[in-house]
Amino acid sequence: MNYLILSTGRARSGVLCNYLRQIGVGEPDEFYEKARYVLYVHSDHYDVKDWLESKRHNSILGMRMVFSHIRTMYDALGLTLKEFVDIFLPGAKYILQTRDPYLQAIESQLYELDKGKRDRFCNETLKKRVAKIVVQNQAYRNYFVKHKITPVLVDGNDLEKDCLNTMQKVLYQLELNFSADNLKPRFHDAYMNAARDKRYNSVFERFV
Repeated sequence: MNYLILSTGRARSGVLCNYLRQIGVGEPDEFYEKARYVLYVHSDHYDVKDWLESKRHNSILGMRMVFSHIRTMYDALGLTLKEFVDIFLPGAKYILQTRDPYLQAIESQLYELDKGKRDRFCNETLKKRVAKIVVQNQAYRNYFVKHKITPVLVDGNDLEKDCLNTMQKVLYQLELNFSADNLKPRFHDAYMNAARDKRYNSVFERFV
């Protein structure tokens, strides 16, 4: 079985991957970002197929992509998303992970502030990033409609608030006989997220 997680930046798809790995539903990661370097060197796609097969776990290969990967894929390889999936993840089931776009956009700027990549919070940048996230999520939905695909929908906020129930729903929709009962929530991350939420509230009061 193959599956592909599609998301935009800061939608918490990394958290979803962590939970899927804990449960044993493959070992999903941003394999495209790593595989594309192999693709630059090797013209034979089978080299990459063999490499990806080594990432299969419990007969399941999972991969995560953010929207920017789709553009770099086309620029570097001349492959559309559908072509990439048909070659490397045939018959893949799709997961679309979304989140409140304002929270995503705010967290993105807070991350840049913490890393010293930005010296102040910018309301105009916030608005542009929110609009960009909305457009990208709509592009994903257009892709599903075009190719008659029904994805599994995951809300990043639900994943944080009630990970066990959310993951049980994901497993059910993927038609996988795995249990999420032994799932260990990322308590440290939840603590950090609570700290960020205080900063979100401050930002909302000033800018939103």
